[in-house]
Amino acid sequence: RCSAASRPSVFFPNKPSREVVYIGEEIDALACIVTSDIKPSSMRWEKDGTLLDARPLTQPFGDYETDYNIPAASVNDSGTYVCVATTNYSSREPNFTIRSPAVEIFVEAPANVSVNPESVVVLEGTSVTLGCSGSGSPPPDLSWSYDGFDIRDQLEQQESRNETNYFGNSSRSGNESSSMGGNETVPSSSDDFPFVLRQDGPYRLWLEIQNISLQFAGQYTCTSQNNITSSQRGLVTAREVATVEIEVPADFVSHPSSTSILLGGSLSITCAAFGNPDPFIDWLFNGIRLDSNSSNVRVESNSTASTLTITNGDTENEGNYTCRISNNVTTTTPTTKISETAQIKLEDPASFTTRPPAAETVLLDESLSLSCRASGIPT
Repeated sequence: RCSAASRPSVFFPNKPSREVVYIGEEIDALACIVTSDIKPSSMRWEKDGTLLDARPLTQPFGDYETDYNIPAASVNDSGTYVCVATTNYSSREPNFTIRSPAVEIFVEAPANVSVNPESVVVLEGTSVTLGCSGSGSPPPDLSWSYDGFDIRDQLEQQESRNETNYFGNSSRSGNESSSMGGNETVPSSSDDFPFVLRQDGPYRLWLEIQNISLQFAGQYTCTSQNNITSSQRGLVTAREVATVEIEVPADFVSHPSSTSILLGGSLSITCAAFGNPDPFIDWLFNGIRLDSNSSNVRVESNSTASTLTITNGDTENEGNYTCRISNNVTTTTPTTKISETAQIKLEDPASFTTRPPAAETVLLDESLSLSCRASGIPT
């Protein structure tokens, strides 16, 4: 008389349904054991429903076993693993397939981050976008900060203030935050706070700075954080910095003014300018670049102003003075600007060069000539 073969079963010995490991660590062998009187025709592993490469089939203790070993885990090894065995259990079921309970493997990796560009130069009044790419398992939390504050927090506070007016009524400012799955836009900018955040999936956060002004030049920090539970590592933080330089074409703050100088006297006229990088300032006299080393003209300049001083004024100092400014911007075509004209006139108070005598005697009916001469500027 023939006894019937026992119905095959498959299991993972001493394996939890979920295992968390740190990247690079070995994942203990996933041992798939089939209890059957008949040798399985195949035993294969699946990960997330996809067949993996076949592994050797052994029979160490009467049951049939195949192991799946990962010596150095990577994030790509995370997934759900199932052992699938096929046996010729009976004539009725020649290809009897059984599946093991699923085992979930989760590989943790510390947060990392990179920014692009790392450094950028932009023209004032334009916009710039900074990209932050994070990595890690679980996916990291990404944030941008500037000057010690978290931009997302500040934007949300600003949006909250905009939504409620002084009477407690709900209102919106026209530009609203929106959320679309993993892609999120956090409130739009204003002149005082010109930032827009765009979340592009779990691993990328864009920061746009609109209509940028010089006050927002500096370093922007992207922070990536995740919590590692394996190996008791806890919260992991990574940071990278992007530097934003802002160029401002040279422009005038003040122009020199027309004035006059006494013969032999002194005066100073000043021209002030602004720009980034610092502007270069020089002077023109009657349209020709002035030599600041001339005998009685001195020019003193710094990064924001230039003062022209004339001592011992003479007729050669009369004329039209203009201030010329420029700076070496790279984000637009460099331009040179000429100030308003300062006309300097020489003055000399009138004085006698010849005086008539205090008294003169003349005979009756005779002629008399008296001479009086004077000089001065203007004549």
